[in-house]
Amino acid sequence: SLPEYMEEAKKRNMKLKSLDDYRNRIELIQDFEFPVAAHRVRVSPDFGYIVASGVYPPRVKIYETSELGLKVERGIDAEVI
Repeated sequence: SLPEYMEEAKKRNMKLKSLDDYRNRIELIQDFEFPVAAHRVRVSPDFGYIVASGVYPPRVKIYETSELGLKVERGIDAEVI
């Protein structure tokens, strides 16, 4: 089902950018977590990807911002410095 603000826009024949609920929404990235801690988080210059490295177990995760989800997750042998 559609969120309420989208249904309201369809009923009123409005553009979404004019609705406060749409403009003030928060979108979360799925699986943006590490068991202990994330030491480094970097964003690509085009804001298309977020790369994060964590400890115990050491791993690197790459998130795609356009899909709001995890793209790649790799376990590594040592911590990222």
